[in-house]
Amino acid sequence: MSKNCTLVPFDAAEGLTLQQAAAVAGKSQRTLRNWRIEHGIGRRVADGTWVVSRVALAMLLHGDLDALASRGTSVCAPALSPYASITNGSI
Repeated sequence: MSKNCTLVPFDAAEGLTLQQAAAVAGKSQRTLRNWRIEHGIGRRVADGTWVVSRVALAMLLHGDLDALASRGTSVCAPALSPYASITNGSI
């Protein structure tokens, strides 16, 4: 984790396609798009493709809204610690 204990939002290493994220979550792609709006777990990249943060998705699936809200802040949030090692691993 970085010096300020913040996970970098939308780091390329943690990106999932919308289809991959839907499969991981066991939900539809529409649900993942809605979660992107409601919870900020993903974004569109320059070519218009959706990318979902594997780390943010894990936080949401675990019901850890405090960690999700802390993501991207400059505060060393203890809630982020359990997610520091999630990049290419499983959720």
